Amino acid sequence: MKWKNQTPDLKSVEILGWCVELLYSAVSIYFDIIEDNGWRQGKTCWHKLNKVGIIGLNDAIILENSIYFLMHKYFKNSSNYVPLMQIFHDAALKSACVQSTTLLSCKQPVTSFSMEMYKMIANAKTANYLFELPFRLAMQMAGINIQDASHLYTIILHEMGHLYQVQDDFLNLYGCSEKYAKNGSDIARNKCTWFAVEFMRRANKEQKLTMQRCYGNKDPQMIQCVKDLYANMELDAAFRLFEEEKYDIIEAYIHQLSELPKDIFLQNLKDIYLRTR
Repeated sequence: MKWKNQTPDLKSVEILGWCVELLYSAVSIYFDIIEDNGWRQGKTCWHKLNKVGIIGLNDAIILENSIYFLMHKYFKNSSNYVPLMQIFHDAALKSACVQSTTLLSCKQPVTSFSMEMYKMIANAKTANYLFELPFRLAMQMAGINIQDASHLYTIILHEMGHLYQVQDDFLNLYGCSEKYAKNGSDIARNKCTWFAVEFMRRANKEQKLTMQRCYGNKDPQMIQCVKDLYANMELDAAFRLFEEEKYDIIEAYIHQLSELPKDIFLQNLKDIYLRTR
């Protein structure tokens, strides 16, 4: 990325990288505790470790507030201090708000799920801190006015977030190992997923009635029933087609960029394409 107004030293960039990881870790612990997850990225969730439990909530608070401590220590004399802090605060607030939205959506019947609802959650949740946050920080450090930059970059990052979230939904059902798969926990929790929305869009009346009866039920037989519905509709193949098409769409958007470096966006896209964890 071209530095327009200033050339930040490597240490400052590294510290911002630490802060992004701190926020990601804090948000992950928050989400895992609220959703009572057992595994994340092939490892036992922090709150599931011996002698941690609910104390993990306080650990997440420490992690998030460490961001603001580090920002004040290393950036308080920089003209970027306030804008950078605002970017972190925005990301943290969006994450909290979308988690609330996600939990509320889990109380709704599967018939109320829509692709509009799903994309809103994906944009505010996954795209927010995995894609938008680091890019916005980089643009600020590069002296690029975020308000003046083409909105195309936002579309690209939202599309990446959408793809990433759909991949997460796939891994929840078909993860390549027991540690990465959550054995259909999204089904048991009545989550608004790409698979649930896509199934309801394609299903006939009888299939919808079966889905309504089984979805959101923790009974293993009910979970398997939903998986069978997905299998009969060949949604795993539909996902693969979606993934390919989404990749092509995002790549086409990236090649339309003018004021921002295409290679960074392309590398991010390649990193998440066909991911298995």
